[in-house]
Amino acid sequence: MRPICFLLLLPALAWVLFLSPPALAEGPDGDNGPQPLNDLGPGLYLGQYQGGLYPGGSNTMPPAHAQEGASRAAGIQPLDPAGQPDPGGHIVLLSIGISNAMQEFCGQPRLQKPCHSRSFAAGAAQHPEVDRAHLFIVNGAAGGQVASLWDDPDEQNYDQIRDQMLVPQGLGEAQVQVVWAKMGNPYPTVSLPDPQADAYAMLAFYGDILRALTVRYPNLQQVFLSSRIYAGYSTIALNPEPFAYEYGLATKWLIEAQINQASGGGVDPIAGDLDYDSAVPWVAWGPYLWADGLNPRSDGLTWVPADFQADGVHPSATVGVPKVRDLMLDFFTQDPMAVPWFTGPGGQSGAITGVADLQGRQEPSGALVRVLLWNSVIASSALGANGAYSLPAPPGAGYRLVVEAPGYLRVDHPGISLSPGGSAVLPAVQLPGGDGNDDGVIDILDLSLIGGQYGLGCGDPGWDPRPDINGDCLVNISDLSLVGSNYGLQEPIFWP
Repeated sequence: MRPICFLLLLPALAWVLFLSPPALAEGPDGDNGPQPLNDLGPGLYLGQYQGGLYPGGSNTMPPAHAQEGASRAAGIQPLDPAGQPDPGGHIVLLSIGISNAMQEFCGQPRLQKPCHSRSFAAGAAQHPEVDRAHLFIVNGAAGGQVASLWDDPDEQNYDQIRDQMLVPQGLGEAQVQVVWAKMGNPYPTVSLPDPQADAYAMLAFYGDILRALTVRYPNLQQVFLSSRIYAGYSTIALNPEPFAYEYGLATKWLIEAQINQASGGGVDPIAGDLDYDSAVPWVAWGPYLWADGLNPRSDGLTWVPADFQADGVHPSATVGVPKVRDLMLDFFTQDPMAVPWFTGPGGQSGAITGVADLQGRQEPSGALVRVLLWNSVIASSALGANGAYSLPAPPGAGYRLVVEAPGYLRVDHPGISLSPGGSAVLPAVQLPGGDGNDDGVIDILDLSLIGGQYGLGCGDPGWDPRPDINGDCLVNISDLSLVGSNYGLQEPIFWP
């Protein structure tokens, strides 16, 4: 991890920045803010830094770099968890980065809850052009996980992705072949053109991150980068303008450094070795997300206050996140470097069917069953009176079926595949009862909850329905027995 030398000064610096956020330098046309890189073209930011997403002020990838990217896209194939070619295996697209990346990619940290319905992962799971048979989208980004926490292969983030995201879904690090990254660092203080500008620090971090990714994911072929969205409405000093804009320049410089090194230009002194034959994966722009607030970009993109949460930094779930989702879906379903592995054949939907019951209950009232793909909900329904369920889903692989109910541990069936028009019939399952406080583990807290209500029934003063696990309107030995028989269990319970 690279040290951040100004951490001791953060409280004072944050206060100063909050009072006086840095003003945006004028763009070359004299307006109040810089032009987006894709519109700036060969023009110069601050009279020094050329625009365009790629060298020469162009938004078009140089032919040699495009050829390498296309070759890698064509070589991405389904792999088993050990990294061996397998027609029934998976291609893992992994996200890494900061809270903004987590919100836009999934909307929930890691596997704690299903992805937000307006996020990229949820949109991809429903998109008719996406290859559900082989692609597996995994969110590794999380709140507070800034660039300095990704720059070493031994960083805890990588272990958590393996242990909390990949392994529980039957995946391995050797299946990660594509990464989307969006980075930031907290409370930047120095903007361009200062030689110590935070943009240069981000360039160095990105070089280290690419090398760390290569160590952790031996079959990684492509990395797509997106820089920050607009931060001109920021009400906090976490990462205001012009730093959000200048992270775009750092991203551009990193990609140019790899292009230059591949063409014989030598190793960039800040980014380090970016040889895609030995040191790092091939890297390119993903969707470029920055626009100057209310001023429309050439493609019409704007950022208005309603696109953000109250802090003016994080995208709002209802408006801002869907805006990024659509840009990302357009990119991955249309860009020639992504289409070969991201898209796939469709087909008639099938169904996932089975039966579930709640231990100790006569009927499964309150139970919900959901089908998830890439931790995004595809379909959901209450259990039928007899515990039966049948939920539709498009053809694909890597589905999970989850059944949950108040007072019971969640059960989870991963690795479900559906052929076009086919059905998957799952074995019967029983949810273990006794989790009265619904914290995902049956323990002393549940015993205490039952003890505090023991002998009470519906309508009694102080009645709390939670310890009435079996739903018979009485807290008694039956509820206590459920806790005792399942004591120590915690969710998820995998079956079969």
